[in-house]
Amino acid sequence: MIPKATVTPSANGLQELRIDGLFPHPHWMVFLLSGLAERQVSVVGGHATQQISHKWDAIFHLDFRRSLLSPEGVDYLSLAGKRAVHTPASPPQLSVFQVRRRPDSALEIIVQGPDQLGFLGKLLGEVSLLALYPTEMEISTVGSHIKDKIVLRGIGGSAPSDNIEASLCSLLDGFVA
Repeated sequence: MIPKATVTPSANGLQELRIDGLFPHPHWMVFLLSGLAERQVSVVGGHATQQISHKWDAIFHLDFRRSLLSPEGVDYLSLAGKRAVHTPASPPQLSVFQVRRRPDSALEIIVQGPDQLGFLGKLLGEVSLLALYPTEMEISTVGSHIKDKIVLRGIGGSAPSDNIEASLCSLLDGFVA
C-alpha cells in the first residue's frame, strides 16, 4: 500500500496529520520528525502503530505556530523519504525513563522530559544506531512536559537481545539531565 498523508485543522489551532501505508525503509519516522523540526513544526501528540503487515497507521498533532510554512504546503511523504538537511547536534534531554521487556519480546520505553523541538526525531535517530526501530508510539505533550511511550524492535521486527537492551538503557541514561 503506497503511503498517504492528509492534514486537517483540529482543536487548539493544531493540525492533524494522518499517515498510513508501507514505507520502503525503517528510518521514515526519524526523517519525518526531523524534517518537521527543521521547519519549526512541533509534534505535540499522537500515536502510530505498525501492523503485522508492516503497514503504518499514524496520527500526529502538529503545532505550526513557530513555522513560516502553511500545513498544506508541506510534502510530508517527501520528508519521510529523506534525511533532514540539518540534524540538530544537541541530544534529547530526559528527566526520567523506563525500559521494560514486553511479553512479545519487544522493548517498551517511557520517556519524560522538558518539551523540546525535535525531541522525537533526535531520540529515534539515536536509538536507531542500536538497530532499534519503533513499531508503536504514544506521544503526549502537556504544557512544557513530554511523556512518550515507544515500542521498539530490531531489524525485520526481531526481538532485541539483552545486550541491546542494556545498551539502550545506557544510551537513555546519558540523556538524563
